[in-house]
Amino acid sequence: FPSHDKIPALILKITPLSEEKLVVKKASFPLKKIENQKTNHFFLPETISAAEKTANYFLSTIGNVLEAFTPSSILGKLFTLKSPTKKGSKRPGENGIYTLQGGISDRLQDYKSLIREHFAKGESVLILVPTIAEANNFHKELSRGIERYSYIFESSQKPKDIITNWKQALISKHPVMITTTPFALTIPRADLGCIILERENSRGFKTLHNPPIS
Repeated sequence: FPSHDKIPALILKITPLSEEKLVVKKASFPLKKIENQKTNHFFLPETISAAEKTANYFLSTIGNVLEAFTPSSILGKLFTLKSPTKKGSKRPGENGIYTLQGGISDRLQDYKSLIREHFAKGESVLILVPTIAEANNFHKELSRGIERYSYIFESSQKPKDIITNWKQALISKHPVMITTTPFALTIPRADLGCIILERENSRGFKTLHNPPIS
């Protein structure tokens, strides 16, 4: 690559050179010192951890997983987008997994209650749906009365709209509601207190990557 190019890299581990001298000597490729490093903690640590577990399960790579669940327009702005502000992590065991049953009207009412409950705690909520149509329908129903704090992401949106919404969703000091397809699952909102997975058995959650990821 030309020296003036900016090459993004996901750093998972840093090891002092003094501990890897033998490995470096045996390497089949030359090493070059990196100049003008710019650090941007773009993804939350929890996202990286989840991506690693997902990659291992589906025999894929962390890079493929993150690419599958992050809009390309956002990946192209890694050097300029705001880094997430990390809140204190929840204590182990504090998060719970619950199953909701019922028709669509009942589920929507339950989701609205969950959103109010987590907003009152100062926590954001992410609603994950399998299709573009469901993203728009659920966003329309669930954002009533909280439009200022509601954002939607799906793959038919224009890149500039995705970038604008992404920035606004991250800088909001008030908890937000995010409705998205898997397309933008990695959005680094650090105060996320609840993830709602709608129709978890839908084939729409399976990516077109090879191997597929869901």
